[in-house]
Order: sequence, then C-alpha cells, then structure tokens
Amino acid sequence: MGQGSGSILRKIIFGAHEGGRFIAAGDGRMMYSNDVAKTWKAPKQFSSECTYMLGSEGGIAYGNGTFVMVGGNGYACHSTDGGDRWTREKIPAAIRGDLIWTGSEFRAYTNGRFFRSSDGKTWTSQATTPNNILPGFMAISDAGTFVGIHRENQTDHFYRSEDGVAWTRLPATAHGTGPRIWRVVFGYAEPSASCKRAE
Repeated sequence: MGQGSGSILRKIIFGAHEGGRFIAAGDGRMMYSNDVAKTWKAPKQFSSECTYMLGSEGGIAYGNGTFVMVGGNGYACHSTDGGDRWTREKIPAAIRGDLIWTGSEFRAYTNGRFFRSSDGKTWTSQATTPNNILPGFMAISDAGTFVGIHRENQTDHFYRSEDGVAWTRLPATAHGTGPRIWRVVFGYAEPSASCKRAE
C-alpha cells in the first residue's frame, strides 16, 4: 500500500475524532491533520485505490469513531485511528454518487442503488426508487431529510428524500439554473434578504 506525492487533494472533511481531525484526499494521495490544519501528515498505511475519481465520484465521511473513504472504482478504506492506518475493502459495484454518514450508517450511492455499512468493513446493498436515480452530490439534514443532485443531459436536477431510498424529483420551478453544482452541504446560517427564515 502506498500513495503518490504532489497530486491534487480534491476532497476534505472534518471528523470529531479525539479532539478533531481533518482528512484530505484525491488522485492517489491522502493527508490528515490533528492540530486544526496547522500541520499535515501522510498515513502509515493507505491504499490509493480508494481515491480513484474522488473529485467527482465517491467521497469521505466520518461516523461512529471511523473515517471511511470510497473511490469511484468501488474500493472502500476505513480508519479507526484518525486517519493514520487504513484498511481496504471491496464494494461489489463502482460508486458513481456520494458517500454520507446518516447518523447510524455510511451510504455510498451509485445508479439506482446504494451500499450501506455501519463500520466501513461490511457492506450490503439496497435499490432506490426510481431505479435510475443517481444523487451524485448530496447531504442529509439533522431531521433526516436527504437532498441530492442528479446530473442528466448537462443539467442539474434536484431530488429530495425522507429516507434516502425513495426519491422525488423537484420541478424546475423549485430551483434556478446556473453553473454545475459540485457540492451540497447542510447547515444553519443567519437569515438575510436573500435567505429568509421560514415561518
């Protein structure tokens, strides 16, 4: 197991592991920081296969004391020591969508299906409805609502779901148009003239 040097780190996350860790990875390379991003270290054990196409497919997530990274080729790596040592597993499909932590399990999405795991080691699959949905970039709210972006014919389509299984496509009137969306996150911000507080 090894990694390249000098390649682009395309995704970065923060996990509340032993006071907090940043994990950044992409293009065969992975680094971590345990001092609020002041210094960065390369892991002692890591498989570059888990970073395949990481800029647009798969992702990194943290939950239940474990960091998990899934590449577009269906390899999943997990670390329980904050990113220093990773173990590789194989998911039986290429991953085309995002990886998220739901609060109880990791989910890695592909065309019409997702793979779930509570520990990043053992994965099982479940079909989505409709069976052609691919929530490429997605997020989940603290209330459990899933939001995903499905790219089709060079256009971003917005989907939402209450369980991450059955998805509803929003009408075009529910969102504007513009450049391609590459990330979706959940969070709270102070209301403004453009983003007002819901009544």
